[in-house]
Amino acid sequence: LAKSVKDWRTFWPTAKSVIYEGEAELFRQNGPGWPPLSAVTNERRRKGKGKGDNEILRDSRKLMTSVTGASGKGTTKQNQMDLRIGTNLEYAAAHQFGLGKRAGWVPAHTVKAHRVKTHTRLGRPVRAHMVSEHTVQGHITKLPAVPARPFMRFTDNMIKNLRKGAARWLERQFAEGAS
Repeated sequence: LAKSVKDWRTFWPTAKSVIYEGEAELFRQNGPGWPPLSAVTNERRRKGKGKGDNEILRDSRKLMTSVTGASGKGTTKQNQMDLRIGTNLEYAAAHQFGLGKRAGWVPAHTVKAHRVKTHTRLGRPVRAHMVSEHTVQGHITKLPAVPARPFMRFTDNMIKNLRKGAARWLERQFAEGAS
């Protein structure tokens, strides 16, 4: 029955809805099966770099919203027989498939050094705060491995819902074609 359909374009909105909801559920459940965040990542978040919670792959929400249709920054391509949903974020593949330990380039940047010096003035301790800046040259450093956390995958629930939606759509198509 499904093989006789030559144009699925009117089904794609239903399929997109099911896929977007399934992707959102994966993010809400931290996978399931995604490796936990590293101690380094948790420490970075505690220091104010990022949202500060331990939600995996949701620090800025950009990746999640790109594959759930919430941001409009994902990619969708469709034609009569094909629907493709993805993301155009350059770091998405690193999270989907993982990266081993590797070297990375750290560009030149300015570092501020804060020093506190205590001295006495008229017999009383006085604290002087000094700030100095210096430029660190660009250099190569070791970057940590990024574990694979496949966020674009079909879950059993997504497949079940796609089958239900397709069955209803096919029934309507053939009922309309029979009348």
